[in-house]
Amino acid sequence: MSDNHETEVISGKKPGKKKFFILATLLVIIIIIVVLCHCCSPKPTPPEEVWFEEYFEHGLGDWEYLDANWVNDQGVVHNTSARVARKVYLSPYLSYKLDTPIHSNQIVVEFYVKLENIAGVVTLASLDFPTGEITVVINKDRYLGIAFGLFEPVQYSTQRLTLGKWEKVQIYVNTSESKLSLYHNDLEILNTHWPGTQPLMKIWLGSVWIAGAENYESILDCYYDAIRVGNPGLLAPQTLLDKIKVTIPGLWRKPATSPEVHQPKEELDPAKSTYS
Repeated sequence: MSDNHETEVISGKKPGKKKFFILATLLVIIIIIVVLCHCCSPKPTPPEEVWFEEYFEHGLGDWEYLDANWVNDQGVVHNTSARVARKVYLSPYLSYKLDTPIHSNQIVVEFYVKLENIAGVVTLASLDFPTGEITVVINKDRYLGIAFGLFEPVQYSTQRLTLGKWEKVQIYVNTSESKLSLYHNDLEILNTHWPGTQPLMKIWLGSVWIAGAENYESILDCYYDAIRVGNPGLLAPQTLLDKIKVTIPGLWRKPATSPEVHQPKEELDPAKSTYS
């Protein structure tokens, strides 16, 4: 009689434990979903503001250059671009000195690049600030990185360019937080400390350094288009999933998106911006 009673008590407890386990599991699942929704939701970005832009519609304009020429059958906007390729000079480049240096605590510099050939470590672009330069570098394996001087080591990302394809590169500079980020095809691929000061004074495209710490070489053949300078509204919102993907080399191959064209082309005053 007692054995039967114990059996009934034990069997009576099992449904209660099972129900508790199911409820606990559902609660954990709900919490995970809420956390993922929060982490995967991109942070809002400010309205886009463009202070300078160049699409090379009618030539190289006011850009200074060595071993560079205008191309009217390749581009990402108007099917026009600038080609930088070594022919005569050791350091082929394009450069543009801003008539009015750009003063803003947060600056985004964006350009599209199509790399046709590379033999070693080269510079792709460089930004001149009063306290130094910020230079985008690519090595012979096409990994993108950032360097702050000819004899400074390069900080490389896990992402690399594809030969023969137009790809977007963005440099985000936040002088108020001493922060710098490198973006590739709308994805943040590198974040580092940079204690520099504004304003942005000059933009360089192509080979700005030769030899130095990384034994920099001449850029062999490269196309540039759609150069823009503006506020963080140019950046794509980043999610936790984006940040996870970028830590795995070769996993993220998001294609470049074409920029919106602002007409007419002019240098705008960021001092009048609502986001500085």
